[in-house]
Amino acid sequence: MISYREGLAQVSGNVLAYLQPDGGWGYSNAGAIVSAGQALVVDTLLDLHGAWKFRTQLAERTNGAFVSTVVNTHSHRDHTAGNAVFSGAEFIASAATAREMRNMAAGNDPIGDMLTRWRDYGEAGLFLHEVMGSRFDIPAGQLLPTREFGTRVELRVGEVDVVLLNVGPAHTAGDTVVHVPHEGVLFTGDVVFRHVHPMAGAVPVAELRSACERLRQLRPLIVVPGHGPVTDGRGLQDFIDYLDYVQTEARRRFDAGMQWAEAARDIPLAGCEGWADAERIVLTTAGLYRDWGAALPPMADVFAATRRYRRDRCGAGDAAAPRR
Repeated sequence: MISYREGLAQVSGNVLAYLQPDGGWGYSNAGAIVSAGQALVVDTLLDLHGAWKFRTQLAERTNGAFVSTVVNTHSHRDHTAGNAVFSGAEFIASAATAREMRNMAAGNDPIGDMLTRWRDYGEAGLFLHEVMGSRFDIPAGQLLPTREFGTRVELRVGEVDVVLLNVGPAHTAGDTVVHVPHEGVLFTGDVVFRHVHPMAGAVPVAELRSACERLRQLRPLIVVPGHGPVTDGRGLQDFIDYLDYVQTEARRRFDAGMQWAEAARDIPLAGCEGWADAERIVLTTAGLYRDWGAALPPMADVFAATRRYRRDRCGAGDAAAPRR
């Protein structure tokens, strides 16, 4: 596998990945498929500064390849907020993702509102400000998809065949993966994380696991996750094993009558040492409890519990100084 450094890295003959260690909150991956002077971009990062760095490095590496197409793998802003940097391209997303993005643009964006008005949301708002709001200059608006698809679409980038597959609901209602079959490369968006605890639970975790099984059937040689270092089929299996482990451990505690926040704190993280954002197990556990019929408090309360886990178990309080 390629070394895990910030910036653009070549992962196969026609495929580049833009990586942002350590892959934690807001530090997502992006990439491009380039052939015959054309480029298809996969995701556009969380702020315009990062998106311009990505675009500048892409232009330098490819001698100014024309970005004709941008694929947004899902609706979360850390994969779409930089769309404006690639204005003039065709923006493609699954129909479910496009619908979510339109709803967010219309003001139905609870997390975005929490980030913008973080002082009004108590500990939950402080948490999101610490892990993202203080580190990134997130634009208020974004360009929306100009083309939608249902389950599958085949594209041609120069001389390279690319397949878009909607495997959602998984991480969100409509997650797109980008497959370059002749090079064995798979961009997964946030359906897969590597060495980063996932943001799981917004959709039933069983749906996420099912989507991962579908990806495994593609037998990818190279996997570019939504967050974390480039990996392969083993990394995909490791992520499935993680989901199975957390579900098994959470279920034991659910059946024993433990509350979701207590259960999350009680689950050992052996085997995940060094993974970024361990506090996200609170979100995953809360989602699993909801899947099993438990009533949960408002989202803000779940984020507040996530911050307390980060403070008490990860030794992290206020955010580190911005890197940008």
